[in-house]
Amino acid sequence: MKPVPMAASDRIPKVCTVSDICRALNISERQFYDLRAQQRFPIPEIRPRITRGPRFSGVDVELYLEGHYAVAK
Repeated sequence: MKPVPMAASDRIPKVCTVSDICRALNISERQFYDLRAQQRFPIPEIRPRITRGPRFSGVDVELYLEGHYAVAK
């Protein structure tokens, strides 16, 4: 099931979870994990993990949405 997409007025959190990224990109979690498995999601994970799931920098997510990351082919 796709998450509810972010509204234009919503702010991207400083630290994003998979759910936050899926809302920002308007994709399902399955699609997100498929992109990562295919190495087509260029945003690096914040390490070390302190929760069960991966976390990502909100600044990196904003840069990705603005087109500053090239997708690996």
